[in-house]
Amino acid sequence: FYTVIKGIDESIRFVFLTGVTRFSKVGVFSGLNNLNDITLDKQFATICGITQNELENYCKDYIENLASLEQLSYAECLLKIKKWYNGFCFSRNGESVYSPYSTLLLLQKQEFANYWFSSGNPSFLIKLLIKNQHYLPNLQNTTVDPVFFDSFDIDQINLKILLLQSGYLTISTKPVVGILSQSRIIGLVMPNYEISMSLNAYILQYIYNGDSIPAKVNLQFMEGILADNVNAFKIMITSLFADIPYNWYTNNNIAHYEGFYCSLLYAFLVGCGYSVIAEDTTNHGRIDLTLILQNRVYIFELKTIKNIKKNKQINTLNVHNKPTITDKDTTSLAQIKNKKYAEKYQNGNYDKIYLIGIEFSETERNLVDFDYEIIMF
Repeated sequence: FYTVIKGIDESIRFVFLTGVTRFSKVGVFSGLNNLNDITLDKQFATICGITQNELENYCKDYIENLASLEQLSYAECLLKIKKWYNGFCFSRNGESVYSPYSTLLLLQKQEFANYWFSSGNPSFLIKLLIKNQHYLPNLQNTTVDPVFFDSFDIDQINLKILLLQSGYLTISTKPVVGILSQSRIIGLVMPNYEISMSLNAYILQYIYNGDSIPAKVNLQFMEGILADNVNAFKIMITSLFADIPYNWYTNNNIAHYEGFYCSLLYAFLVGCGYSVIAEDTTNHGRIDLTLILQNRVYIFELKTIKNIKKNKQINTLNVHNKPTITDKDTTSLAQIKNKKYAEKYQNGNYDKIYLIGIEFSETERNLVDFDYEIIMF
């Protein structure tokens, strides 16, 4: 194809190719070496998306009707559309745009939904994420050197670049913390709410052989959370890991890897549509996971242990309302308290803060200790 195009170069005025990734060492592009890759050019940053001005100027009637159906003001509806479908950015200093596919379906169907999820299954990407034991929460906010944009080696595929090319990551418009402004390093983030839900739902679907989120776990958990029942987390986590097929643990050491348990819990919560902050930074350290739900905050710290403590029975969960913590205590809950993680959210915006310490056994491959404390205001 490329050789034919080059052979009639004198007859061609303009050619625009899209949906093409430039891999090296495959000879595909050897016949066409005069391409101008505009993927990340600022002047073309909005060519493949819907801008904010375009949305408001050409779709006002649809948005007003949607706002009425959602019982929102026009401004509130615009913010919700932006949260769900905006965020794609193709230049470090470029304007973010809306996904045309999902946004147009939203306006036509007049319903907020995860349209991206039904558009295709990126099984190749999911297999790479699992194979490389990638720590999923890190995808919320990561970095890449632009040098990799032009070096697609099919033998050594850069996972971040593939996620960027396929739309699951995008260029961050915010400066990278700790990186000088003149640095080439570029921040990458998940574009929006819809993409975050989709990727994590795909991962769960792959792990559970076709079930994106185990239905029984999801329903019980949501009902429990609505009732402000903290034990819903204990039941959900136990069921979630008990459902994983045993062959997932063969010929690998993922049961010993704390990131595996944290990644799966993160994927479940985000796949359910909850707002989760991974590696939540405080002045004393980093919280593993923070879940914010209306007027409540849930702070999670996870650990893996090699063996179950002698005074604990296998699969018996010890749940405490007010555990006693000492400076020498090494449990997950002790770390939350000793590092004063809750102070970050003691700002008057929340009624309750749950401090939840979770421990997984490498031999049992499941939850063996669940301790929590509630701070009420």
